[in-house]
Amino acid sequence: MQIDGGVDFVAGGESSPDFSSSPWGLADLVEADEPSSKPTADGLATLIVNNEPLKPSRSRRKTQAKSRRKTRHYSPSDDEVYSSPSDDANGDESLDEYDMPRIKPNEKTGIVFDFSSERAKRWASAINLPGGLYNGEEQDLFFRLAMRGFEPLVPKDWRHDFPTLPESLYPPTSGPSFRPLFQVRRSSNLYATKALANLFSVGGRVRDCDIVRKRPEKLIKDAIKKYFRWAMFDADLHTTESKIPVHAIYAQKKGETTLQAVRRLNRRLRFLTSQYQKAFGLSETQTSRHFPLLIGFIICGPIVAIVTHTTDPQEIETSFDGKFISQFDLSERGQDVWNSLAIAIAVMHARRTMIGLAEEGLGGFTFCETAQPASDPDL
Repeated sequence: MQIDGGVDFVAGGESSPDFSSSPWGLADLVEADEPSSKPTADGLATLIVNNEPLKPSRSRRKTQAKSRRKTRHYSPSDDEVYSSPSDDANGDESLDEYDMPRIKPNEKTGIVFDFSSERAKRWASAINLPGGLYNGEEQDLFFRLAMRGFEPLVPKDWRHDFPTLPESLYPPTSGPSFRPLFQVRRSSNLYATKALANLFSVGGRVRDCDIVRKRPEKLIKDAIKKYFRWAMFDADLHTTESKIPVHAIYAQKKGETTLQAVRRLNRRLRFLTSQYQKAFGLSETQTSRHFPLLIGFIICGPIVAIVTHTTDPQEIETSFDGKFISQFDLSERGQDVWNSLAIAIAVMHARRTMIGLAEEGLGGFTFCETAQPASDPDL
């Protein structure tokens, strides 16, 4: 939906149909018939080369030159003769060939068919995952990331703020009501669209870092943290001193290998998992509790990878490390919108987890109207 945008919009980064055709051959561009170079049987025909007769004899050329000096008449060729639209009886008809081409109904149908076919392929590949690889929340996150651009994500009220986004990202105007993933809960649409627009601009700024030879990790990390701040503000979420985050962001440092960065992020997610297990306890009555899903962002150069880590003790027994979901290259041209939407989708999933914890009063998350003011040690 690469806003994207514009911004070029390729659904999911790889879904737009290819309308390019093979280049024209030289034979298709040349319409004039090639004249024959073989003389006729009576010997009276002349050979034609480049639409000009062969040169006559020297004596004949002198005679022709004298006759041309006496009278010279200019007659425009057929190619030079033209008539203005006002000279014709039906002047409007002479401009028909200059009209802009219009899309025929059958061409529109073909485009819709290609979109539907690509959406079906993407949906089939997203649901055909190996059994036991992801839990329910991880499957939902993976499905949302894979289907971005093929399902509504933003409210229809944002259509005027993002006019270049494809129609597939907005809920249909007719038919059953659809609740998109991006919702405004507390703040206005102005703050929501501004936060998303700032996220859309990250790709261009990452490419600027390559020009000025600057590392983009800090820029990407700050952009993700800024969007998290808006998401929590919009959800009216408040954190206490005993909060346990449900996400972690790690940016690769200079001189650090990718493997070292991945291990440090995984170590951070394991620490948060142990904190939630201590907060929930491991009694038999709590094994059926809905444990939150932790989301990690690892930034290595312009690459952003999304990993998850479960806090369910039963799932940790089989896999103690995090699970890779997807990765995106923010420096890739034409994919700014789709890469930014992938980050926003992951943030929205983390916000949904925080809202669920706040409703239960767990994890140190509360809503602002129920938050207790912090004690002042000076009083």
